[in-house]
Amino acid sequence: MSIPPLSPLQKLATLLKEMAARQDYHFPIVAAQRQFRERYYGLSSAAMLEDLFLDAVAHYVSTYRPELNLGRPPRGEKGWDYSLDGFKVSHKVSKSGAPSIAVLWDATRTDLTHYTYGSPISLTIGGYSPSKIQIKTSSNHILKAKPIERDLEVTNGSSLILVRWDAGTNGEILFKWHA
Repeated sequence: MSIPPLSPLQKLATLLKEMAARQDYHFPIVAAQRQFRERYYGLSSAAMLEDLFLDAVAHYVSTYRPELNLGRPPRGEKGWDYSLDGFKVSHKVSKSGAPSIAVLWDATRTDLTHYTYGSPISLTIGGYSPSKIQIKTSSNHILKAKPIERDLEVTNGSSLILVRWDAGTNGEILFKWHA
């Protein structure tokens, strides 16, 4: 029995999951999420984050998955930001979750009856989690938590927890500190 080949979307998802599983790719991207947004204006920051992400993917492909073909469009070509084995993807960056995505409307195209977009869209929202989350402990106790942000003050009576999330939705509490 042979294993069916992965679809282009499955191939892309697998590649990104493999890259994200390697801790050596976390720091540059996570650090840039905060630093670029603090130091550069909106679209400049987004463009640099996109380039850093794609540089990381290109490095991962050339180092660990050289059988894959990662491509970029010619300068100025619209509609896509990179391709994996010919599968074109538009990459977006957001500070606050999934944004509304606009499509360009061409009034001269009377043959179009609805809006379309020529390639799939990937969205990077790393570092911008919900303001409050719930964590279920192994003893089924629910903890309400806030992700640590740069200026968050830990007050007396509060606790800090270190949590590890692997693939999936269940987190593991590694350590708990009381203030």
